[in-house]
Amino acid sequence: MRRLRHLFTYLLTFSALASVPATAQTLSSIRDTVHNADGSSFNGQLIISWQAFTSATGASIAPHSTALNITNGYISVVLVPTTNASAGAVYTAQYESNDGTKQWTEYWQVPPSWTPLTLSEIRVANPPNTGGSGNGGGSGAITLPLSESNVINLSADLSARAVKGSSYAPAHAAMIDDLGAIGSVSGNGGDCVHVDGSSGACGSAAPYPLFVDADLPSGSINGFNPVFTLSQTPSPSTSLSLYRNGMMQRQGVDYSVAANTVTFVPGATPQTGDILTAFYRTQGSGSAAQFIDAETPSGTIDGFNTIFSLASTPNPAASLQLFRNGALQRLGIDFTLSANTITFAGGMTPRIGDSLLAFYRH
Repeated sequence: MRRLRHLFTYLLTFSALASVPATAQTLSSIRDTVHNADGSSFNGQLIISWQAFTSATGASIAPHSTALNITNGYISVVLVPTTNASAGAVYTAQYESNDGTKQWTEYWQVPPSWTPLTLSEIRVANPPNTGGSGNGGGSGAITLPLSESNVINLSADLSARAVKGSSYAPAHAAMIDDLGAIGSVSGNGGDCVHVDGSSGACGSAAPYPLFVDADLPSGSINGFNPVFTLSQTPSPSTSLSLYRNGMMQRQGVDYSVAANTVTFVPGATPQTGDILTAFYRTQGSGSAAQFIDAETPSGTIDGFNTIFSLASTPNPAASLQLFRNGALQRLGIDFTLSANTITFAGGMTPRIGDSLLAFYRH
């Protein structure tokens, strides 16, 4: 009797399920795991977007998107089926890894299903056309090959890459020309390539620039005269560092420079007693040099010690720009230099809390 009751209950349940129409299944579940090419699990974000369409039940689905965080490759999402929806219904799935190294786009056509679907069951090579009407998955597809505009960020990425320039030649050393294109170095097979893209006999090099150190601009310092003359023309003009009483002046704000003429703006005119000092490069061929930047001279800053040492000997001595609390110190007035030893003059001894920085060639 008990077996008959179980059999009767089973028959009633089966009959109820059989009476549910297929169109009542309005959502499909997608569950899968995404891996990287090396077999590791993908971690990142998945953005699923869609245009408006009409589902098989007649529901109007509004255009929208949803974002999923993918951890250890696991994907689980529930979507309205599209294979039995209005023409052109498709989901666009955009993946982006957490480290930004992987990004791709897929198109999904989701069929109605009572059991979870895998990605391989819903991926399509191309999205359907959005035209047409009525139900069905749509018969159109985009034309192959794809244009660059169909691939996300492709045009921007390509434009950022160097292209062949007018001087490009195969089997030559490459260089980047003035337009940012890939060119080729010309010369003999045994030549060496210089960093500026020129070539020549090995051991030769482009000329070193000339430096003008601690130049004292000529002109009356009387509170009225704004025009001063440098001993040479800075080249480039932006190489000019001009100090007034040890404080750097701002080119284009405190003064302008044309050739070797410096003109101060009103309000910045040097006053009686001021001291002007200039450092700059100029045209010509100089000798090889090494540069020391922002070195802190060794020595105790305690208000008593006057002697400090540099790691190297400035060459020439005038190339030394020594700053105390950001103000340029004057060689021969605020301090003296012997080889790599700095000796501050009386009354100029660095005090506790002061900072010293040195820039020079050697």
